Order: sequence, then structure tokens, then C-alpha cells
Amino acid sequence: MVKKKFVDILYEKADGIAWITINRPEKYNGFRTKTIEEMTETVKDADTDPNIRVIVITGAGAKAFCSGADVDEFAEEIFPNPAKARIYLEKFIGLRDAITGAGKPVIAAVNGYCIAGGHEIHLWCDITIASENARLGQGGVKVGSAPIFGGSQLFAKNVGEKRARYQMYTAEPYTAKEAEQMGLVNKVVPLEKLRETVVEVARKIMANSPQSIRFVKAWTNFTSQLERVTYELAKESLIHVWYTDEAREGIKAFLEKRKPEWDKYKLV
Repeated sequence: MVKKKFVDILYEKADGIAWITINRPEKYNGFRTKTIEEMTETVKDADTDPNIRVIVITGAGAKAFCSGADVDEFAEEIFPNPAKARIYLEKFIGLRDAITGAGKPVIAAVNGYCIAGGHEIHLWCDITIASENARLGQGGVKVGSAPIFGGSQLFAKNVGEKRARYQMYTAEPYTAKEAEQMGLVNKVVPLEKLRETVVEVARKIMANSPQSIRFVKAWTNFTSQLERVTYELAKESLIHVWYTDEAREGIKAFLEKRKPEWDKYKLV
């Protein structure tokens, strides 16, 4: 087993599998800029390691896979500063490119909440295996943001437009069982069986031709990669959205644990 130390994640390699674990359970594994950088670095490292055949992304603890962006960093650094927001979003797109561009399958092992940007990360992965306590969906509209880095595009492809629109408009997450029934996740297992099941699936993959799997992933990703240009447009659009009074009210209300007063900032 090979282990490397990072600040926001745990990274280990064993038996052909690279495990990338977001290690911020006190933040429900919400990611900050440092987390994105470390995840991108380790995905790329695993992709170029000839001894690795499958990459797994998961979250520490039982409560969350990833709850999206670290709200404290957002409120203090990202929302108030468009220049920092642009850099931040470019790094997030870079993580997406590393996951989808990897020539090896990437499995999301979803334990607990998989919300907002965390939900987009799982959508970028090839396969999702979820624990029974998982809750999946987008929540950006609650705080004046929008799921346009895969949330809008890939969500609908996975479950159909009506189901995706309902969840994105209401911000009401789907249960693991509901997600399995609609094709959003591949398997649902008890939390204590999650890692074991991921290993079983990884071994099934590793029994097959690495070259063939690389081809299959590239061709299956074809239409999604055509959507890559929309992420650049999303980056510029979201910067302007975040800089509005309405978005600032959304994040302020979240931090103050109250309902946003949207009517104060009506645009139409």
C-alpha cells in the first residue's frame, strides 16, 4: 500500500485502486480551493500510475460524500471578489477535466449527503455506488447560485429532464433508493458494505482489458465532452450571478440560519 499526505484529502493506493477521500467531515466534506487542487493532483497522479486501474472518490465519515463548496470560503473570499471567483471556477473545471479525461474508470462512493458541487463531482464520475443513507441533488438555488457545471447538463441526461428540473427547482434531494430507481446511481448498499462493494466492482473492471475500457470511456464521454464549451460560458455567467445582491442575500441567510428575503431583490 502506498500513502501520500495531503491537507484536505486522504490518498492511498492499494491493489490497483487509488482512493481519494475528501477529509473535511467537520464541513460535511465541503471543498475549498485547496481541496479542489489536491483532488485534481491525485486524480492525475492515479491516471498516470501504471499500477492503478480504477480511481475512487469518496468522503470521510458517514454523514457526507461532499456537500459542495465550503460556504465560509465563499462568503469571505469568492462571492465578494470576481477575480478570485474566476480562478476558483477555473480550478473546479480543471477537476472535472481530470476526472472525465482520465483513461481509467472513476467510481464515486457516495456516503451521506451528495449535494450541490458534490453532486456535480459524482455526475462527472463513470459509476456511482451509494450507501443507503445517501441524499443526492443540487441545492444552489437555495443560496442564489446555480448548478451549471454538470448539474444542469448531466443530471437531466441521467434521470430525464422532468425529474432533474423538479429537483433543481425545489432543491429537495432524492434518497439513495429513489436515485437508484431513476438511474442516478448504479447500486445502493448498506453504509458498512460501501467500501467492500466498491472493491468488488473495481475488481470486475480490472478483470477486463484496460485498453478496451479506455476506448469505451472515451466514446461514451463524447457528447459530454462536446458540452465542455458550456462550462466556460457557465464560469463567466456564474461570476456575475454571485456578484448580485440576491446571491449575497442567499449566502448571508444561509450563514445566519434564516430564510432568504428574496422579495427585497426582485429583478423582474
